[in-house]
Amino acid sequence: MAGTLSVQKIQGLASSAAPTTVEIASGHKLSGAAGSIVAPGHIIQCVNSTLAGGSDASTTQSYISTGNTLNITPKQSNSKIRVSFSHVIRITPGTNHTRADVRLRETTTNTTILEYLYFGEELTDGGKDPILPISGTGVFTTSNISQKTFDLQFRKANGEANQATNIYYKWYTGATFTMDAMEIAQ
Repeated sequence: MAGTLSVQKIQGLASSAAPTTVEIASGHKLSGAAGSIVAPGHIIQCVNSTLAGGSDASTTQSYISTGNTLNITPKQSNSKIRVSFSHVIRITPGTNHTRADVRLRETTTNTTILEYLYFGEELTDGGKDPILPISGTGVFTTSNISQKTFDLQFRKANGEANQATNIYYKWYTGATFTMDAMEIAQ
């Protein structure tokens, strides 16, 4: 016989320091502590950041930041963080190619969650400077509730001088670049 249970509040035992767990269907559970309830697959929090464009350029052969960064402090130690970014760079030709590498990195653990290699033009293309919109999404699994910093970084492709001359990594004045993160319960 099936029945319906209606309640206004579910409360754990006052003597228990453990979170309250309620099985709502076979294999599906809600858990929570201190007035919050978390269900697997649900968004716990969303954060975003914006960066103003400019004419900043670099000739770096090592990864450095575009300035498009985001901080998030996980509320759960075993959640996933889905990070998305939108950015634009302009690359001036090197002696052989017109290419760069970009990566999305979590800096406190030095974990790369997305990487595009040899991004741009195969040749010097008659001196043309491609303006390249880039966007992507990566997923990071948390192991603690310490703040995480995500950073979009760039360099000349494969760290080689002949791959590009200048990389305008905040192209252009008036543009806005974004990064968003969602913490997802597991």
